[in-house]
Amino acid sequence: MKGLKFEIKKIGSDYFKEIPYFKENSNYFLSINPNERNLEEDYFSLSNSDFAGLLVDEQREMLYRIAYLRPSLEEVQRGDRIPDFSVIVLDKNLNKLTEKRFDGKIFDCEMIFVSDEGLNIFRKDLYLKDENFMSFEVWSVERPFKN
Repeated sequence: MKGLKFEIKKIGSDYFKEIPYFKENSNYFLSINPNERNLEEDYFSLSNSDFAGLLVDEQREMLYRIAYLRPSLEEVQRGDRIPDFSVIVLDKNLNKLTEKRFDGKIFDCEMIFVSDEGLNIFRKDLYLKDENFMSFEVWSVERPFKN
């Protein structure tokens, strides 16, 4: 049996540079009550962008990395907690090909799947108009890459 090959590649988003730590000192977490709401932690997690998932498109030999593009702390404190998101497209060698941003008020980044047509992204704006229908918009990546 052959050993596993590991490769480390930085595959970031064009929309944020880093994912900060909530607290550098891990002893902080021993001091909080897990049964009480921690508003500081809530605000932090709702206002700092991060990565949410990875989808495989075997037909096109691509990977799609989902990134949550969260609102600022001030926007979260005003009640705007819905993140936009982006889809980072990678080739089979993990080279970044393109990235596209989606409006979180229109599209749902948690209801995405790959089909023969491309990446299917749920349209929550259309669903809210009539909950009897589930609508998906298909995003197909073509070469040369278009956003």
